[in-house]
Parts: sequence; structure tokens; C-alpha cells
Amino acid sequence: NYFRNNDIKLPDFTIVSKLDVEKGELKDFNTGKVTKSDLPKSNVIKYELEDGCWFVLRPSGTEPKLKVYYQVKARTNGMALAKMELLQKEVKDIVLPLTK
Repeated sequence: NYFRNNDIKLPDFTIVSKLDVEKGELKDFNTGKVTKSDLPKSNVIKYELEDGCWFVLRPSGTEPKLKVYYQVKARTNGMALAKMELLQKEVKDIVLPLTK
């Protein structure tokens, strides 16, 4: 619910949009415009980043866990791994305090 009801910022990445599949809404952070999504409702939130990377948040349906899926793009494997580690750290920095 935190991600559904709040806008987040990542220090080293620019979020360009947030797709809330449950609400059926896509928010463009550049324009502030919110449009409807035709995807079937599901408890999923997807953040698109400026550089073509993204991450998806969804709670487990069977366990008290939040699952996070990532995609990063970079010119080399090494750069992609470094970008992935940074993105994971920044998302965890938001998620972990919420679990306490």
C-alpha cells in the first residue's frame, strides 16, 4: 500500500512512470498525467526508469513477502551488474524501513 499511495524517488535513477495494475492507472511523472490501463487487475506496481530499466513490486500470494523483479540495460555485463546492485540497494532502502 505504501507504493500505491506514495510517490517515491531513487537517488541515482529517474522514475518516468508508475503503472498500478490494481488501480488500472499509469502515471507519467514527466507530465503528471494519469491514464487508464486495460490490464486485468492484479496487486502489481511497475516503475519504468529513464534509461529503459524497470522494477516491479508484488506481494506473494502465499507468504508474507514482497517480491521485486528488476530489468536493467547497460553496454556491458559488468555495467549491468553494477547498475542492478545499485537499483536493488535503492529499492531496499525504501522497502526495509517499512517492515519495522
